Amino acid sequence: MKESREPISYDLVEWHKICFDMNEMCT
Repeated sequence: MKESREPISYDLVEWHKICFDMNEMCT
C-alpha cells in the first residue's frame, strides 16, 4: 500500500522508522 496518497509522507515515515530502528534516535 504505497502507490498514491502523498508518497513523500510515506517516505518520511519509512525513513524515520528505519533511522530510529537503526540509529534509535533520528534528529
